[in-house]
Amino acid sequence: MSLPLAASRRQHAGCFPRAGHDRNLPDVCARAILRAVLGVLLTLLSSFCFGINNAAVRHGVITATVAQAVAVSMPVGLAGFTLVALLTGQWWEIANFSPHSLLMLACAGLVHFCFGRYCAYRSVRAMGANLSAPVTQWSLMVSLVLAVVFLGEKLDVLKLFGIALLVLGPSVIVAGQRKGRLARAKQPPADDGKPRFKPKLLEGYTFGVLACFGWGSSPILVRAGLEGNGMAIAGGVVSYAAATLMILLVLILPGPRHEVAAISARNLKWFTGTGTMTCFSQMLLYLAMAIAPVT
Repeated sequence: MSLPLAASRRQHAGCFPRAGHDRNLPDVCARAILRAVLGVLLTLLSSFCFGINNAAVRHGVITATVAQAVAVSMPVGLAGFTLVALLTGQWWEIANFSPHSLLMLACAGLVHFCFGRYCAYRSVRAMGANLSAPVTQWSLMVSLVLAVVFLGEKLDVLKLFGIALLVLGPSVIVAGQRKGRLARAKQPPADDGKPRFKPKLLEGYTFGVLACFGWGSSPILVRAGLEGNGMAIAGGVVSYAAATLMILLVLILPGPRHEVAAISARNLKWFTGTGTMTCFSQMLLYLAMAIAPVT
């Protein structure tokens, strides 16, 4: 049995006592349900924080570049996870991670924090947070499909109903925004001297879809990397460390290094704040994936 599948089955096996063990089945099942509910609440709170962060990122990338946003937010996230890991004692548990866990968590950091974040920020910069967010929300669908295929997780009627809401919600938002753009296009432009934002839809949707695959696949890697050990914060340190190392390697090149060095003091403060908010959101998400199935 592969380690990802084994980790998933261990998560679901809590309600089934083994032969020869005196377990109280109702208590075990109650704890499993409590973990699932807590996982949902943590995920919802994380999504709320991500929504606020998307709006803040849009404000920052108006006068800055995506590379500057990623380069500043990455070490901020690493510092935040490291601090919490030290305070909670999970820092010392990193040495107990298996090579497989370290590999999975490092890959999750590269896929989510480097590839996914860059693509998402490009999408927000190209067409704004209102148009980008409904597209990137489809990453949840990617996560669900991969969880069923690779982790062996199961879908019930309630989960299928939730998936339907996830599919219809972004579609309704996009349809409403499209009608709003058509109505505004028929009106004469206001002569107020302010530059009008023109969304680059092709670029925005392209990078939004790419962000879906990056953000959608990373929870599977995190779930496989944690292996049911509950060390979510320590796992986040490994993921952020791998992503930060990749950014540092990219900054060796003269072009990206000069671009990031040209960041203004205002944008530096702005992206430090968004990086802190993203770090908090990721902590909630890692905690959710440590205690509950992806589905």
